[in-house]
Amino acid sequence: MPEFIEHESEKSEFTHTLDQVAHILAPVVLRSGEELRAVIDKVRKRVEYAVERGDLRTEGVPGMRFYCLPQVIAWARRKWPGKFPELTAEHEAKVQSRVGIGDRLGSCTYPADLDRSHDALKKAYGQIKELTVALKAAYAEIDLLRPLAEKYEQNREKNRKSAKLPRGGQS
Repeated sequence: MPEFIEHESEKSEFTHTLDQVAHILAPVVLRSGEELRAVIDKVRKRVEYAVERGDLRTEGVPGMRFYCLPQVIAWARRKWPGKFPELTAEHEAKVQSRVGIGDRLGSCTYPADLDRSHDALKKAYGQIKELTVALKAAYAEIDLLRPLAEKYEQNREKNRKSAKLPRGGQS
């Protein structure tokens, strides 16, 4: 299984939550007389509907979805023609990402260019070496404690059996 470097706290400048996307788009599509809060809700619903229809792609799981802002802007330009001329809908890929689902949600990001990939790989191998040393130390401690644990279990079993025997000197 390939190892990935996890950046849970780091987020791409192009990746946003639904709330952030709605707050970016709403002021641009706001018409006179409309309340901003209502427009934010309307935009949020339209973005969710676009995801359901397959017009927009997200990363993550329901409730924790992330949107690629240039993709959202490209969709918004089609939805509201002429409204987003100042926002760029293209970007150069600097990273690649992967989202995994298991007992916890983890998002992995790794560099797309060769030099930064090599640096990330060196760092990963350093972490692997550290973890290997820690694992060997843990196995050594297990080997040291195993005989003591077996003695403890034998003593516990002996005490359990002794507790069931009648006490001497009682009539």
